[in-house]
Amino acid sequence: MGILDSAFVVGSDLEAIEMWRLGSVLVVLLLGAGCATAASPRPVVTPAAEAAPPAVQPVAEPVQPSGPGEITVNVVVDGQPVTGTVRLLTASGGRVGEGPAGRSFEVEPGVYRAYGSVSDRSLLADTTERRAADRVTVAAGQSVSSNIEFTTSRVRLTVVRGNRPVRGWRVELRPAGSDQTVLEVTPSSDYLAVTAGNYSAIVYMGRTRIEVGGLVFPPGSRIQLPIRIQ
Repeated sequence: MGILDSAFVVGSDLEAIEMWRLGSVLVVLLLGAGCATAASPRPVVTPAAEAAPPAVQPVAEPVQPSGPGEITVNVVVDGQPVTGTVRLLTASGGRVGEGPAGRSFEVEPGVYRAYGSVSDRSLLADTTERRAADRVTVAAGQSVSSNIEFTTSRVRLTVVRGNRPVRGWRVELRPAGSDQTVLEVTPSSDYLAVTAGNYSAIVYMGRTRIEVGGLVFPPGSRIQLPIRIQ
């Protein structure tokens, strides 16, 4: 073999060795990559977290009122508050208190009755005391009001005996079914504001005393009413 052939052989061997080395390196790299891939954990895909429900706020229990209640009693004539005197009783008739119209009474929870009368005789000529239409129920810590309502009738009285007017007389008016006189009337040309309703009358003429019933004063009216006697 000549020198050239020997060099060719040697060169070929060197190339073969280099190729073998490169191949070995590639194998090692590929194996390493495979191991790294195998060793790396797969990413875990988790579903999106569900929205947490809103926090429930605790609901405070309503505070129950306690202690006494309060009742204000007013006197009203033809829809307008007026001066007067009021009193308050329990449902069984026990006295709670009295005072001027518009007064407030501190009371224990329960049921009550209110009464009142008018002080101003120019607004109401009679002294009738009326009871509130409804009972008043008050709870602990509650404030309520009760109105004593008066409706007026404007009345001018005359006394007629036979067909002739009587000049000298005096009349006592009493609410129907009551023996309490609430107004005394003498001859006058004035129209008096009287609590509307049904009345009886006692007519005095000197020493003569005559009882008459069935007098009616309609609410809101203005009437001249003859009291006829025998």
